[in-house]
Amino acid sequence: MKKLFLIILSIPLLLNAQIDIQNGALKISKTGITIKSSNITSPDSIYTKSSTGEVGCTVALGLDEVSGNIANPTTPLDTIFTSYIYKENITHTFLYFEDSAVVVPVTTSLTFVQITNATNDLFITGESDGFTISGDTIYILSDGDYFVNWHFSIEGTNGITFESRARNSILCKGKKAVTTNGPGNYMPLSGFTYCSFSAGDHLVLEYTSTTGNADATFIDGTIYIEKKHE
Repeated sequence: MKKLFLIILSIPLLLNAQIDIQNGALKISKTGITIKSSNITSPDSIYTKSSTGEVGCTVALGLDEVSGNIANPTTPLDTIFTSYIYKENITHTFLYFEDSAVVVPVTTSLTFVQITNATNDLFITGESDGFTISGDTIYILSDGDYFVNWHFSIEGTNGITFESRARNSILCKGKKAVTTNGPGNYMPLSGFTYCSFSAGDHLVLEYTSTTGNADATFIDGTIYIEKKHE
């Protein structure tokens, strides 16, 4: 998975020339500036500002070069404004399971247990970049702040409340609860949290019952974790 970022390498323009780039829209307020863009729909598009006032144009992908000379538009500037759009990997992982009927035992009410099966291989790794997955435990490879999302479809005895949480080497804040209403009625046990991790930390999803030593049956589940861009 990738995101786009606009990087400006240098902007030593003449003081009386104005170029603004905001959210991909390029705005020019002086003459004699040419924009070359290798965008998707028109690979060799060239936009030239040749009149007074202000003009705006949107560059789709691959803004290659902006150059010009206010005094003499046919002469290149001594300095060139250059920018690139490039793709950067996002540190993330996506785990899931589906069409299951896994009972995760809770031995003591209010004591959290890991959401996994007897062989610790309940989750399938759909995609992962910057993590190691082993035994339904997620290992973090780089320091940073992370968003953690989870969703489970569960069923259980009528009137039993279950709580879920994400536990790092230290506990991530934010528990989520749901009350089940009998077998065959699937209920969402979902949550979101924001954690600070260090390289080498691990993360597991846990749950417990708050009323009696009751177990839930897990039918489907997803976990998505993404590192916050610095």
